[in-house]
Amino acid sequence: MALYAPLGTEVDASEIARLALRRGVRIVYPRAEPGQRLMVFARCDPSSLIRGPLGVGEPPADALLVPLEEIQCVVMPGVAFSEDGLRLGRGGGYYDATLMRAPRARRVGVAYDLQVVPILPREPHDALLDAVVTEARTLRFERDFR
Repeated sequence: MALYAPLGTEVDASEIARLALRRGVRIVYPRAEPGQRLMVFARCDPSSLIRGPLGVGEPPADALLVPLEEIQCVVMPGVAFSEDGLRLGRGGGYYDATLMRAPRARRVGVAYDLQVVPILPREPHDALLDAVVTEARTLRFERDFR
């Protein structure tokens, strides 16, 4: 399972990490690839995350990389989410570009309910979600896995 280190007011995923680790789930965190709009994922204890060049907590350079095709679920933050499965991030396109290379991984947005809006503008490169989870509800979406 891929998690994230929260930035600013993003939902804190540490409880998800704690529960997953207790159940023996392998946790990985993203690290931005220098000079690219992609992320790699590495195994790392949440307490070992370091501040990366984009200001986000990420695994250190010596953390064990995990191939993208081995990741079954990506849990991600966002600025806003739509009721039809779109995510608005911080504008870098890192999650969209990376998720397009992992079409079978489940994609779950984690947000506060006030971040969920009826619609967001859709771009051809947007990676659709399978679910959005808030403190008040869970929205599930149908996605083509081709």
